[in-house]
Amino acid sequence: MQSPGRPGAADSFLLLLLASATAAAFFPLLLAIPWSLSDSDPATYASAVLVMLAVQCVFLNAGVKSEPDAKGAAAALPVYLASAALLAFSPQSPQGQASALHPGLLSLALFFAATVLPIFGWSGARRLRFTVAYAFLAWPALATPAILAEPALVSLTAGFTQAVTAVLGLAVSRSPGNVFTSLTGEVPLIIAPQCAALTALIGFIAFMLPLAYFFKGSVRSKAGWLACGALGVIALNFARIAAVVLAWYYWGVGPAASLFQLLNGNAVFNAAIAVGLGLALVFGLRLPRLRGASFIMEGPAQAIRDAIPEIEDAAPAYASRLAFLLLAVLAFAFISVKFVAWQ
Repeated sequence: MQSPGRPGAADSFLLLLLASATAAAFFPLLLAIPWSLSDSDPATYASAVLVMLAVQCVFLNAGVKSEPDAKGAAAALPVYLASAALLAFSPQSPQGQASALHPGLLSLALFFAATVLPIFGWSGARRLRFTVAYAFLAWPALATPAILAEPALVSLTAGFTQAVTAVLGLAVSRSPGNVFTSLTGEVPLIIAPQCAALTALIGFIAFMLPLAYFFKGSVRSKAGWLACGALGVIALNFARIAAVVLAWYYWGVGPAASLFQLLNGNAVFNAAIAVGLGLALVFGLRLPRLRGASFIMEGPAQAIRDAIPEIEDAAPAYASRLAFLLLAVLAFAFISVKFVAWQ
């Protein structure tokens, strides 16, 4: 049985239920969004947010205890209504535009926030405030300031590449519009917005932000770790584009295009994540106690058996709320199907 006032296995189960209910309610949207980072669409960083939102629910919120109350249940209703209205009344967009799904991602964040309230209560929602706020990062509109900085990042990338060619003494000139021309007669090469790796940069910050929040360590160490990681993404991309330009200069546009496709934004993102996680120790950051560790160490079956007594004790108090949640999931799944079909 769970000790009074302390999180137990039932609370872990409820966090898993929170993530599962959100996924079930918005499964058509989750099937429609791209789950890989695209160099041509910075908004695809949202997939990294959704992955880390699930990780927070399952592993990182170790100190959260469910304390449902009337205040939380009452506060949830208008948030549910706002989420449903956003899905039901969003204007239709031309088929195939990724931006058409953006209202759905905001609706998902609202649904997630609303579902926290009846399950964990007002006090539990306050303890989950970071995770709730983080869910709204999945709405690409919040990344607009960073997306507007893309031309500056493209210019910096082109400037670094020009410096590399100058140091190596290559017969290459740079024209306005970041057009690189080889004096040997090769087809000109353009450093386009897709070369900036902005999606990888935003995705990296979005992916690492929860880890920086939950890791044990000083605020200064966490900020330094995030800043160094972001600079690392930019440096990796500089090296990527310089390598592509060198391939273009020595072997032609075909090999350069192949190398660019191989070293895409996803490759930069994955490399930066691997290096960033390794550098966490250098900055003195340590993993917190993981709530979901029992699922790894003992196996899912044992973890569920441990949770059953607590869930049975709590079942009467949660019956009405869970029934309401089931109805909400079914209703939102139906609206989500129509929303995705309209887009």
